[in-house]
Amino acid sequence: MTAFTHVEAERGPVPDDAFLIPGEGELDDGRYLPAMEATRYRRDIVVEISLMVQPRPGFDPIAAAEQSYRVPAAACQPAGIRRPAGRVR
Repeated sequence: MTAFTHVEAERGPVPDDAFLIPGEGELDDGRYLPAMEATRYRRDIVVEISLMVQPRPGFDPIAAAEQSYRVPAAACQPAGIRRPAGRVR
């Protein structure tokens, strides 16, 4: 049983990879979330915002948190996944 999982958006292979905000990278939420649902995982999926992202000029942590919720939430509906009422914590 999986007790905890987190995701981090990423683009490119090492050593030229970059960590990003959800929706900017290569993670396919439309495939990942149904796969997690199929395992009956019922806990939080935590989004990590890398220290590579935070120094960006104009980085807005509230906007990043909202996008980190909005992008995977949008993938749930077409996959038939029910989510609890949204909130950013």
